[in-house]
Amino acid sequence: MSDRSVKKKVFRIENPNKKNVYNVLLVGETGSGKSTLINYLTNYFRGGTLHNLKIAIPSRHYPATEEFDHQEKDLQDPTKSKTGKCTFYNFSLNGIDYAFIDTPGLSDTSGRDKDAENILKIMEVAEMTGTIAAIMLVVNGTVARTTSNLKDTINMMKSSVPDVLLSNIMVVLTNCYESSVNFEFKALNPWTISDKNRFYMNNSALSRPINTWIDDPEKFDEIEYAWKKSMKTLEQMVKKITQLGHVASDAFGEMRKKKNEIKSKLNAQINDMRKLYVLQNKLTDLQHAENIASISVSSYSNYRQNTAIEIVDMLPTPYINVLCKNHRAWVCCHKCDRFILPMSFCQAFSISTESCNKCGCSMAHHFDASYKPEKKTQTIEMILQETKQRYDESKQQQATIQSQISSLSGDLDLLKKDLDAKALTIVDNCKELQKICSQFSFADELANTIAIMKTDAGFVTNMEVKADAVARIDRIQSLTKSLNVNTKPGGSR
Repeated sequence: MSDRSVKKKVFRIENPNKKNVYNVLLVGETGSGKSTLINYLTNYFRGGTLHNLKIAIPSRHYPATEEFDHQEKDLQDPTKSKTGKCTFYNFSLNGIDYAFIDTPGLSDTSGRDKDAENILKIMEVAEMTGTIAAIMLVVNGTVARTTSNLKDTINMMKSSVPDVLLSNIMVVLTNCYESSVNFEFKALNPWTISDKNRFYMNNSALSRPINTWIDDPEKFDEIEYAWKKSMKTLEQMVKKITQLGHVASDAFGEMRKKKNEIKSKLNAQINDMRKLYVLQNKLTDLQHAENIASISVSSYSNYRQNTAIEIVDMLPTPYINVLCKNHRAWVCCHKCDRFILPMSFCQAFSISTESCNKCGCSMAHHFDASYKPEKKTQTIEMILQETKQRYDESKQQQATIQSQISSLSGDLDLLKKDLDAKALTIVDNCKELQKICSQFSFADELANTIAIMKTDAGFVTNMEVKADAVARIDRIQSLTKSLNVNTKPGGSR
């Protein structure tokens, strides 16, 4: 049983700025072995042995022995990410500084929203470091098939690593030797990872309690073999990290800003769609109200009526007629022949009563006239005031509603044009982002937005509005067809 010395000869290149640290970003799905890799690195840099293990991150089997401020939690649950935030593990060897950055595990049971949050953390810390020497993708090498979780993790990484760092991607396959690995690198397509950037580690020493092998010579020999092989692999890994040098991490900041801009515009798209539904429903209500007002206008439009009335017209005559003041429509004595004699000589009056035999009025109420009354029928137009008032009110209401419909229709047209313009802007933003990260996938960003839009559309009761909503969602999806992930090869060549 041999121990390793703290002092090791590590290949180094001339570093023009000795203050620079070789920052290495560790990423992988939950349970891939990132924390165990950190512990192996701790033993490598701090001279740990199988009899004196150096533990930076506590696990189910080993408590922490080093002073690192780890973020481990839920140590007993392998389905949950144990790392809550990005944590720096700083080491020095032969005057060279290295920082291995442990990140939250992806694709655990917390769901896609948590993954999105963790990806943002990873990108932010990468941007913060200023330079990145390597992005280390940690994968469980025993996985024979690419599980949905691993596939999601790989896709998230493809969509988050800028092209400028593709040649600095390293893959560490845990729980295996190169001869026993099950993982197929074609799962990383179109990334191409050179053989020199592939590393295989059997972390059996820390994957089981020490009391199960420390006193068993056969098991110990097996563990020691894997341990020595892993330490040699780590030496090669550190050598490769030093060779890769420093790559400015500004691209992460550009990606973060553009992703946030896209998310902001997608959220605005959701809000504008909801506003569209409200306005369209209001327009439908106004159109219904306008129909009712139109019916009212029609029903009250007959406020004018033609009525036949009798009138009395006075026709001139060449003779004298005796008329009554009280009965202007009557002729009491037509063509009276008494000439210039007094009224009392008129045959129309009773001598005894001195009253008119026709109208019964006294002689004093009668007079001679050279005209006679004549009844006629005349048609006149009458205005039904109550009906006209209701007609005027309905007409005014109709005019007001029509004005509102015209104004609202204009607002809707502007909103629809704005929605279409914003959708095209989002596509343009995604294309700009793909210039930085050719493997950026808009599908994941869009999926949540489309799901919300479809849920909102499901609550729309107006069939015409619903059809417009569905068509608009389909158009947004069709726009993304031009944003299929670029399939050109990337990474180390």
